[in-house]
Parts: sequence; structure tokens; C-alpha cells
Amino acid sequence: MDLLAGSLMLSPDVVLIPVSDLPDSLAGRLDCGKRDYAVTHLRARTPSRIVDARAAAFLKRFLKPITILQAITAHSAASRQDPERLLEEAFPMIEMLIESSVLIAVDSRRPEPIQPSFETDHRIAGFRVLRCIHLLDDVEVYQASHPRHPIAALKIARPGRQTAMSSALRREELILRHLRGRVAPRLLEAGVWRSRPYFVSQWCPGQPISAVAAEQRLKQDEAAHELLIALCIRLLKAYASLHARGVIHGDVHEGNVLVDGGRALRVIDYGFARWPKASSTLGEPARGGVGFFHDPEFAAALADRATPPATSEKAEQYSLAALVYFCLAGAHYLEFAPERQAAFRQIATAPPLPFISRGLRPSPHIESVLCRALSKSASDRFSSVAEFAGAFGEAAELDRTRQSANARPHQAGRRHRLVKEVMERFAPDAALYRSRALAAPTASVNFGAAGIAYALYRMACATRNARLLAHADLWSNRALQAIADRDAFYNESVDLSRKVLGRATPYHTASGIYGVDALIARASDDVARQQAGIEGFLRAASNKCGNLDLTLGRSGVLLIASLLAENLQDAPAVDLTALHAFGHRTMNGIWQRAGVFKSGRRSVFSYLGIAHGWAGLLYATLRWCQVSSVELPPAAVPSLRSLAALGERVGKGTRWPVSLTENASMTGWCHGSAGYVHLWTEAHRVLGGSEFLTLAEAAAWHAWMEPQQIGQICCGLAGQAYALLALSQHTGDAIWLRRGRERSRQAAAAASPVHFVNSLYRGDVGIAVLLGPYISQSG
Repeated sequence: MDLLAGSLMLSPDVVLIPVSDLPDSLAGRLDCGKRDYAVTHLRARTPSRIVDARAAAFLKRFLKPITILQAITAHSAASRQDPERLLEEAFPMIEMLIESSVLIAVDSRRPEPIQPSFETDHRIAGFRVLRCIHLLDDVEVYQASHPRHPIAALKIARPGRQTAMSSALRREELILRHLRGRVAPRLLEAGVWRSRPYFVSQWCPGQPISAVAAEQRLKQDEAAHELLIALCIRLLKAYASLHARGVIHGDVHEGNVLVDGGRALRVIDYGFARWPKASSTLGEPARGGVGFFHDPEFAAALADRATPPATSEKAEQYSLAALVYFCLAGAHYLEFAPERQAAFRQIATAPPLPFISRGLRPSPHIESVLCRALSKSASDRFSSVAEFAGAFGEAAELDRTRQSANARPHQAGRRHRLVKEVMERFAPDAALYRSRALAAPTASVNFGAAGIAYALYRMACATRNARLLAHADLWSNRALQAIADRDAFYNESVDLSRKVLGRATPYHTASGIYGVDALIARASDDVARQQAGIEGFLRAASNKCGNLDLTLGRSGVLLIASLLAENLQDAPAVDLTALHAFGHRTMNGIWQRAGVFKSGRRSVFSYLGIAHGWAGLLYATLRWCQVSSVELPPAAVPSLRSLAALGERVGKGTRWPVSLTENASMTGWCHGSAGYVHLWTEAHRVLGGSEFLTLAEAAAWHAWMEPQQIGQICCGLAGQAYALLALSQHTGDAIWLRRGRERSRQAAAAASPVHFVNSLYRGDVGIAVLLGPYISQSG
């Protein structure tokens, strides 16, 4: 193809993500600016890249088919750059992106995103497809069932990649057959289906080892630490067992080691595995895996763009030491550079960081053992992983005898300090209020003054504190005064644009400010302000909005209408007629567009969770119908049951995929099980029966068993805590109250916002709301 003449566009599976939208725990480690972007190819094996805002703006030209010359001409005119110089600077990046299929050639047909080949209930060689759990550009993995095997994993080459994947799938089949279910999944069947090679293996339930390790770390007691040490020893012994059978896994990372409810451990995914008998007929496997766990020999070759050596037991020992460090510390053994080549050079040369630099107590004997296994020279490592496992166990015993009895830091002071600091920060005589120094967006519920007002209002109501209510009133007035300001709701530098947020969502626009002010007015018995708040909400929420989700669209509008109707229904002299009419009209309009949710059909949403998917739409509908005493739309209950059917049991818990094409699951509020706790609890409140309560408890178990690493509400520990406490409030079960409070304490310990420190959802403000009431009750 003539690169300059042919049309190119970003692959439909490529996304540009602002660094500001990345989790704080990740963004804080990246050597990049707030305006930089991550370029992520969702279905490819290539890692994400960081580009600056200028490069991202240029790449956005390729969202539609365009030639390089057309893109250069348009971008140079818009940015006032010399086109020849721009072409010279951009061309190497363009060549690299074409080589990695981020930019693709466009013929007369617009390329489609990679989609699963099979829908639910499709039959493949006697197996019935349940759902797609993993999708790449060369292979698909499905959860499937068979009369003899109620649940199994089916792995099959994608159309057009049969030849390329034939050897890899055959190799994995031979290795699984050789292992016979020891440490690995048991092979059930293999063959070729309509020219596409496949195999079926035993389904291995469980959580990634990193999630189990995180659960133990957060408990911060000696018993949990002992379980964590035992988990690491089981990991090393599992790999020693593989090596004893002649198999080198070749793809060590936390996602490939699953731990079930009984703490049994399985190693999955043998696509890069090496076994002499398979190599003799199929040749040596390719090298691959997750970069954080690469051995120095492999990393050095990648840094030099040389042919990497074959994997070995000594190489795998290094990768295992990196994983053990990650399980113990919750962070990698190096502060990896965001640029790939620089990260590879670090692996080849940089020593591991001491535990104390990760906020851990020193463990000199364990650290010494890990340093030996992480030696840059293979000859300096242990003779085998079995020897490594033995040395690690002995080191743990030696460190145990010298640890201080007071291993767990006292957290109560931290919780009190956080609540006090937040209340003092937002006091009217504090610098923040006087200086009007909030960062944009300055007025919204999610990021600005309205969110601060709502937080103070919630804390005032919970603690019956009139002074806090007065402070909430001041911040609400500040938000109302800022509505017309240029930076009230949008901030282009962090991709919070009008195009992204729209003009109706209560969380990001004026409708939320009026809603918060109406609630504060109700608490203050100000009838005129209550009515004005309702009218302002209805006016702003009526702005045109094509999005249906909870966070950015019409479902969010319906949810806030429910909140207002519930809190103002007994207010004297307040007319709710228009609010109820608006709510009914909004709900009916949403369902006219949405239709019935079924997993095999096209959907109005890309995601399933509460923030941006079906769970949010259903939750808002249930809340409105419960508050307004109207019947559910006919499509609501079938949609609830279709969504429920997508849940996957994991020990005592149940998790839901992020989307129909992504098997990945999460435990936070935004896309994960914490959000589903709210949905199923509300479904039980409205519909009754045991089915939905069972789902709510199972979602809570999943959130409880897989704690997050960050404190915030959106996708962190605070969001999980709110969910567990909501379940406790609904059921009266004291065990969920204790778990919710424990998660609240963990959220306080993890509160370290990198961006949006004053944000209700992304900062420590929502954590203070969570902690304030029960700190005041219990001290």
C-alpha cells in the first residue's frame, strides 16, 4: 500500500484513554503528564502506549477513514504547524502504529470491531456456548457446557487465523494431556471444527492470585500475613511440580494463577509453554507474556530488538520471584517506566526495591531470598524453583521470629484525621472557600462545589449537625452562582468535554446542582427553595440527551428524580406533580429505546455494569417505580433475569462480566459487583422473593473477597463499603455491617487521590461521608 495515498483509520478495537481517567494507583506511577493519553488495542497482544496530547489530537483524525496527507493538512491548519515538519515528526509513529495494527488500511468497506464468532446457545462439537470470556485477534475462549461436562472452557482459533494458531493450540493440547490435570486444567476434548482448531478443558473457578493476596494484605494482621506467605509457597510449589514434569509455563502473571475457595491453586493458559516432546514435533514456542514479569534475558533481547532466547527454568524462577514480590507488596519490584524499551532496560539492569520503599515492614530474610531469585545473572539464581520454595519458607520462619508484636498500625487516628481534615477544608473560613480555588469542573456534583455541598449535607443529616448543614448551604449557593461559568462543568484538558458529558446528567451538569439544593432546602425547611430546586432540575434535566446510562445519561436523570420525589414527598406546600410527570415520561422514553435485554442481541449499551450499562438502567427504573408506586415496564423483569443469568459463581460470590464481549470482571461500583449489590437489593425490595436477595448477597461476597487497591467511591474501596453497608441496612445482617465498616477503614487507609482531591467520587470527600457517621457514634 502507498502509505501516503491510501486511507487509514484507527482500528475499531483501539481506544484513546486520557491518563487522567486511569486509576489513581496506576496514574501516580506513570512518568507522564495529566494531558497525556494511553493508546490501547483491546483485542491485540501488544501493550498500551503513552502519547502526549498533541499526538493524541493527531491520532483522533483517524477516527474516520483519511489519508496521511489529508490528516497532515487538516492538523497543520488547525494547530498552525508547518505541514512538512509535522509529516517528518509524525511519520515514524504512523509506521509503528501501522505495524502493530493500531492504524489499519481501509478499502471500500468500513472495518468492523472484533466480535465473538458465537452467540449464547451456539453448538460447537457438541458443546453449548454459554458466553464469551476472552477475545483476542487470534483466539476466542468460551464458557461452554456438555451433558458430560456441565461447565468447561472452549478455546478456538478465530476465522482467518487457523493456520497461525494451529501449532499453538496443538501445543497447548499436548501439554494439558501430558499434565493430566495436575496443577493445570484437565483436557476434555480437542479437534478441528469447520477448519478451526479447538480444544476443551476443565473449567477452573477461582480468583486471580493477586486478588486473594490483596484480601490478606488489607487485613493487616499476623494470621492474614501467614496465609499470604502460605499462598506464595503454594505458588512456588505448583511451578516446581510443572518443572518436575518437564513443562515450563512461559507466561507467569497474576491472571494465569487461579485460587479457589478452598485455596487450591491452578495454573492456566499454556499458549507459550515449553515441553520437549511438543517442541520436537511443533518447534519451539514463541516468547510472550506480561512485561512486568519478563526475565532479564528476554527483556534485554526486546530492548535490543534481538531474537529472544528460549524460556528456561531459571528464567521462570525470575518471573515467579517478581510475582511473589507483587503478592506480598501489592506493587511491582521496580517502578517501571511507561516507555517499553526503558522498562525492558530496567528489568535487565535495575535491582529490586526494598520492602520499606513500598510501605512494608522490612523482612530481611525474605527479601534476601527474593533478591537471589531476581538476580540479573541466571547462574546466580537458585538451582531450581523447588530450592527457591524451600528457601522462601525458611526465610519466612526466620523473619517471623523477629517481627514486632505490634505489626498492625493503628488506623483509628487516620480515620478521625481524614474526616476532620475534610470538614476543616470545606469550612467557610478556610482558604479553599475564600479563594474560590477549586479546579475545573468547579460546580458539578462529581467534581465540584455541588458534590462538596452534598457530602456536607449527608454528614449533617447523619450526625444531626446544624453547623455542617449551614456549610452545605454555602457550598450549594457557590455551585448555583457558578452555573454560568465557563469552567463550571467541563475541562477539556482532562477530557471532560461537553461532547463526552452532555448537558443533562445530574452528576456533571446543572441538573445535579438544582437537585442538591432542593435536598438541602428540604433539610432546612425552606419551601420556596425546594420548589425552585425542583423547577431548576426539571428545566436542566430536560436538555437533549441521547445517552441512556446512569452516569452520563437519562437513567441518571431518572435516579435523581427518584431521590427528589422520595425526600420531598412529605414536604408541605411543595408541588411534585411536574416531577412525577417528568419521571414517568423519562422512564417510558428510556425503555422505548432500550427494549428487552438479551445476551445474544445487539444492545443500547457496550457495558453491563451500574455506571454505564444495563445494571444502571434497571436500578434507576426500580428506584423510580418503588418511589412513585407505578408498575415496572414490561421489559424490566425479563431484562433483570437475562442480566442475572450472566453471573458466574466464584466461591461464595458471583461476578458479572464488564461487557458481553469482555470476560474481565471488576469488584468496584462503576463496572463491578459492588454496583450489582445495589441493583439486586433494590430488585428484592421491589419484587420480593429470595432470588434477588441471593444475588445481592453473592455480589457482596465477591466485592468483599476481592478488595480494591484505591480508596475512592467510583472503582475503589469506598464504593465497595457503601455496597456492603447498603446490604446490611436492607437485611439487618450484622455481619455485613461489620464487613462494611472494615472496608470503610481500609478505604481511609488507602485514601490518596492523585487528581481531583476535592471530588465526591474520585477524591477523599466520599470516604469522609462514609466514615463520619459511625466515627461519631463509636469513636
